[in-house]
Amino acid sequence: MNLEKLPDLLKTLDEAFDITGTMKSGDGFVSLHFGNYHDRMEVSSSLSVEIYAYPFGNGRHHYFNSIEKALEVVTEWRDNAVEEEW
Repeated sequence: MNLEKLPDLLKTLDEAFDITGTMKSGDGFVSLHFGNYHDRMEVSSSLSVEIYAYPFGNGRHHYFNSIEKALEVVTEWRDNAVEEEW
């Protein structure tokens, strides 16, 4: 888990929403889940990232196993929004 990438994730997500201009009240919600005790003892990395983003991807809730993966996908959302000229 690389918490240093969290500001980049939030900035990129905000840029994607700024480009689209499309937001619902809960959009942009980001949370980190560290799992329960048993998850942390059994899995090498129990971190998950949840992003609520209605205009992007399939569905409203998006889950990732790392901040890096979330940043990769959110960067794609932003870049696609630029290409689509919302």
